[in-house]
Amino acid sequence: MSELPDVIEQVSALMEIRGYADHSLGNAFASDVLRIEFTGQTNLNLTIVDLPGLISVANEEQTEEDIQLVKDMVKGYVQSSRTIVLAVVQATNDIANQVIIQLARQYDPEGQRTVGIITKADLINEGSEASLAQLANNQANIKLNLGFFLLKNPKPSEIEEGIKPEQRSQRELRFFSEPVWKQHLDMSRVGAENLKLFLQDLLDAHIEKEMPQVVEDIRKVLRTTEESLTRLGQARPTVGHIRIFLTQVSTSFAQLVQAALDGNYHGPYYDFFDQVEDSRLRAVVHKINGQFATDIRTHGKKRVLRPADSEINWTLDENSIKENDEKELFVTQKEMKNWVKKWIEDAGNDALMELDKLRKDEQRQPITYNHYYTDNIQKSRHGFLREAVEGAIKETASSDYHGKLHVSNIPMDIEKFLEAMKRKVNVDMDDQACAEALAGLEAYYKVAMKTFVDNVCRQVVERHIIAPLPKIFSPVTVSRFTDDELLQIGAESEKQNRKREELRSRANKLRSSLENLQRR
Repeated sequence: MSELPDVIEQVSALMEIRGYADHSLGNAFASDVLRIEFTGQTNLNLTIVDLPGLISVANEEQTEEDIQLVKDMVKGYVQSSRTIVLAVVQATNDIANQVIIQLARQYDPEGQRTVGIITKADLINEGSEASLAQLANNQANIKLNLGFFLLKNPKPSEIEEGIKPEQRSQRELRFFSEPVWKQHLDMSRVGAENLKLFLQDLLDAHIEKEMPQVVEDIRKVLRTTEESLTRLGQARPTVGHIRIFLTQVSTSFAQLVQAALDGNYHGPYYDFFDQVEDSRLRAVVHKINGQFATDIRTHGKKRVLRPADSEINWTLDENSIKENDEKELFVTQKEMKNWVKKWIEDAGNDALMELDKLRKDEQRQPITYNHYYTDNIQKSRHGFLREAVEGAIKETASSDYHGKLHVSNIPMDIEKFLEAMKRKVNVDMDDQACAEALAGLEAYYKVAMKTFVDNVCRQVVERHIIAPLPKIFSPVTVSRFTDDELLQIGAESEKQNRKREELRSRANKLRSSLENLQRR
C-alpha cells in the first residue's frame, strides 16, 4: 500500500490527466480505469469502483467537458443492473440536491441496489445531529429502500499518523456513541464495520439474483470466444502442422468447388451457398452462357443481307460483335498467393488459345453433316415454291376463271388448269439462284452458330476454366509444396499467435468461472 501513491502518480501521467507530470492542459479526469487487486484473507469477494464526484458547475479546475465525462462515466456504472450503487453524500450538503441520488432513482427505481452513505458527520453544525440522524434512519423526506449508513471520516492528521482500520473503527464508534448521537441513531446503521457486513449480505443476495443471467452471459461470451478460436484454426508452429492444416483447407475447398460445379447446393455447404452472393457457380455459369448465346444469336452476324429495290445489299450490322484477335484476360485476386494467381492466368491463357482455335476453324471451308442444315434448305425451298404457286393460282383464278376457281376431276378440266398455271408460273433463274444461295447460307449459319456457341461453352469455358477449378487448391497441390512455400503460405503472423493465446486464456478463464459458479 505504501507504493500506491507513486503508482497513482505514474498512471495519472500516462492518462495525461492535468496536473501530473508535464500535463498542464489535459483533462481533469480520464475514462481509463486503474485496477488494483487485493488478494488474501480479506473476506471480501467484490469489485469496488471509486468514481469521481459529480460536478454541477464548471470552474477553473473542471471544464464542461470534464463535467460531461464524469456524468457519462457514472451513468455507465449506475445503469448496469449488476452494480450496487453506494451513493456517497456529504452530511454538510443538501441531500435532496445530490445528483447521485437522482441518478440512482432513475436507473434503480425500485431501490434494490442503492445504498446511501453519509460522510463527514463530524463537520455539521452543532444542533443538526437530530435531523441528520433522522435522514440516516431513513425517516426524512429523502428515503432509500436500502436506507443510509452514517460514517465519520478520519481527520487529515490521523491519516498522516497512519491510523489503522481497527483504530479508525474504534474512534468512529466512540464518536457516534456520544449521547447527542446515540439517542437518535440506529447503531446498526453506523460505522464502516456495520456497512461492510451489510454490503457483504447485500452482495450475496444480489449475486444470487443475478447468477442465472451471469451464467448465461458467460456462456455466450465463451461461445463467441470458442468460435473465434475455431475461425483461427489449429496452431501451426511447424512445417508439419502447416502441411496438415493446408491439406484440410484444400480438401474442404475442393469439395466446396465441386459442389458448386455440380449444382449441389443442399449438402454440407448449404449455409455458404445460401448466404454468399453469386456462390452458386453452376447457376452463374449457366446464366452467363445463356447471355453469350443470346448475344451471338442477336448480334453475332458480321454482315446482314437486306433486300432493297430488287437488289441484295451487303451492309454491316452496327451492333455486331467486332473482331478482336488480341483480347486479354485480366485475372486479379487480391491477397491471393502468387501460385494461385499464376494458375488462374494459365487457365485463362489456355481458354483464349482454345477460343482462337475455334475462331480459325470458323474461317476455314464451311463443313457440316448436321441434318438440320438440309432440313432448313428444304424448308426454304418449300416456302419459295409455295409463294410462287399461290401467286400463280390467284392470277389464274382472276384471269381464266373470272375470280372463282373451280376444277373438277374431269381430265379435260385438269389439263386446262395446268396449262393456265404453266402460263402464269414464271421463274427468274437469277432470282432463284440467289434465293437458293441465300437459303443455303442462312441454313449453314444457324447450324454453325449453334455449334460455335456449344463449342465455346464446352471447350473453352468448361474445359479450361470451370472443370479444373477444384484442382486450383487441392491436397495434391499441397503435397507438392516445398517447406519454404508452406511457410510462405501457411505460417501464422506474430499478431495471430498473440490473438490465439489471448483467446485461449480467455476461454480457460471463462470455463473456470462457469465451473465455479455452477458449484455454488
